[in-house]
Amino acid sequence: MAAAFSASRPLGTARNACLRETLALLLFLGPRGAAVDWVFAVKGAPFAAHCWAQLGDQVLNDSADHARGYTPIMVV
Repeated sequence: MAAAFSASRPLGTARNACLRETLALLLFLGPRGAAVDWVFAVKGAPFAAHCWAQLGDQVLNDSADHARGYTPIMVV
């Protein structure tokens, strides 16, 4: 379901695209019974913040390699 959702999203990026895309994915998957976590993370030098949806150890709307570069600070 997450792959189908990702394939349907518009092309292009924005500064806070991860927030909107993750929220949209959670709203899409939630009613379908998926218990997905919303992970908020940061990294330094230079500072950056990022978020993604995750099911267990599987990152759903980003690459695992990209997400691994961030330190999670909150999971909802």
